[in-house]
Amino acid sequence: MRLSLLLASCLLTSCALECTAVGCTSTLEIRLSHSLDLGAGPYRVDITTPQQELRCSIGPELGDEMRSCFGYRFATLGWDESSMTVTMTEPFGDAVVNPTGAPFESIEVVVYDGPDELSRRAVAVDPGEPQRPNGPDCEPTCWAATVDASL
Repeated sequence: MRLSLLLASCLLTSCALECTAVGCTSTLEIRLSHSLDLGAGPYRVDITTPQQELRCSIGPELGDEMRSCFGYRFATLGWDESSMTVTMTEPFGDAVVNPTGAPFESIEVVVYDGPDELSRRAVAVDPGEPQRPNGPDCEPTCWAATVDASL
C-alpha cells in the first residue's frame, strides 16, 4: 500500500530521477591473430576507425619502448608470435572511442611489409553490452567493444 501511494505521489508531482556523477570508460580491444614471420619484420599495421587512424609496428627487435601505436595517445599494443592486441581506452569525458553513445560497426586493418601491402580487412566490432553506472536513464553510457580477426 505504501509503495502504491509513493508511486502515485511521484506521478502527480513529477518526481525527477536523481543521477549520480559516476563515470565510466569506453574501450575498444582489437585482437588479431596472425601468421607473420616476425623474424622478417618489422611490420606496419594500420588500423582505421571512423574517428582514428592508428599506425602500429610489430617485430622482434622492437623492444618495450617501441610498443605503441601512433595516432591515439590512449592506445596500448602487445604482440607475440601468433597474435597482436591493441586496446584503445577513452578517458572519461573524451569522445573518441564512443562519440555517439554507441561503438562503431567496423574497422579496417591493413598490414604492410615495407611498402608491400600484405593484408587488408574490414572487420566487425562487437559492441558488448552498454554500461550505465548511474542507471538506465542516466548518462554516461560506455562500452567494452571488441574485435577478433585473423590476418
